[in-house]
Amino acid sequence: MIHAEDRQQARETVMEAIRSRGSYEIKYRLEGDACNRVFLSRGKVLHDKSGEPVKLVGTIQDITHKHRRDQFREGLLKQKDLFVSRLGHDLKTPLTPLVALLPLIRSRTDELRQQELLDICIRNVNHIKDLVAKTLQLARLTSSADVTSGRFNVQLSAAVDAAIADMAEIINDRRIIIEHSIPQGVTVRGNRAELEELFAQLLNNAVKFSPIDSRVTIEAASADGTVTVIVRDNGIGLSKEELHHIFDDFFKADSARHALDSSGLGLTICRRIVENHGGRISANSPGKDAGTTISFTLEAGGSE
Repeated sequence: MIHAEDRQQARETVMEAIRSRGSYEIKYRLEGDACNRVFLSRGKVLHDKSGEPVKLVGTIQDITHKHRRDQFREGLLKQKDLFVSRLGHDLKTPLTPLVALLPLIRSRTDELRQQELLDICIRNVNHIKDLVAKTLQLARLTSSADVTSGRFNVQLSAAVDAAIADMAEIINDRRIIIEHSIPQGVTVRGNRAELEELFAQLLNNAVKFSPIDSRVTIEAASADGTVTVIVRDNGIGLSKEELHHIFDDFFKADSARHALDSSGLGLTICRRIVENHGGRISANSPGKDAGTTISFTLEAGGSE
């Protein structure tokens, strides 16, 4: 009764369950079904006392409406990702000459008022450039066809050190001390470049919103195949309402709402990277001016 295009996969899945004495889950259509319905079948194999398979017990559910809703939603997400990607590339083209020429024009004028106006233009153009770059990065992370590709054992302390090196200028400018006590033997399963970007975004937030001459600490602990990482600062803190939305797209806390150096996408990118690695991320703060703690989990590295 199963549709010819789904028959082989269904047969192989059920036969593997029989061989392994386990359970199965298959989706399929029916041959000659004018409504083209989709069914979900779940079951397990029962054996006699000698271990021989004697029966399949399970359920069959019509999931046609759910399947079509999921397809419709996936189509909308693909359209959104395509729109964001095209918009980002279209914005990069006119931005390129502006980023290059505005500083050149400013260097060739001696009039103070014109310099001030050009500085405003340069700041806003750089803000748009950063916003475009982060939007494209977020679209790439969202639309990744295989989020498990390019995953290897990564030494966690090395990824943190690389992020600290990239952030050295702003860290030194604000005289922030970064302390991380992650042992060199701690490894995680992940994409090295994405993990370095994750720590760079978290450090950028922590440093930018912390008082001058303060500290940011990074810790990690392994347990049950999972590594939990904690990034803690003594900065501006967050209200309960801000904690609820801090990882949302384009959200900015009150203190950064009008800042041109904040796109509102940094923590969204962090959330997407962590989720793509199969982990979870959360924020905690006692309140305003009481600091913020970001915690997230990653899969522990293997023995290779």
